[in-house]
Amino acid sequence: MWPIIIHVAVVLIITAFFVISYIRQRYLYQLLFAIWAPTTLLRYLSNNRIYLIVLGIVQVFMFILVIVSLFRSRNELDGKDESDQPAADSAPLPEDSSEEAALEDETSDTGEIRWNQEQE
Repeated sequence: MWPIIIHVAVVLIITAFFVISYIRQRYLYQLLFAIWAPTTLLRYLSNNRIYLIVLGIVQVFMFILVIVSLFRSRNELDGKDESDQPAADSAPLPEDSSEEAALEDETSDTGEIRWNQEQE
């Protein structure tokens, strides 16, 4: 009797966690986990062999969906991070050639100062 009670408690905790996570972040894998976890309790409804085989196939299918959606959301998140950050080398270009020359002078002076400080 205890293993069933522990299984129900763990499934309730997992389901609550993923429902709350889905409400906050809206990733598909969280919703699929929240649906998949309670399906493990369906094992206790019947000992019919065909029922258990079909249930196992459904759970494997849900597991594959969870893994695929997890990798998709991770790829979308990685792509979003890269596109949100501006490129480091894309500084605004000066419009006048005099500004460009002044910028080059500042850069070369700074380089000489750093070089002198490193040598000392």
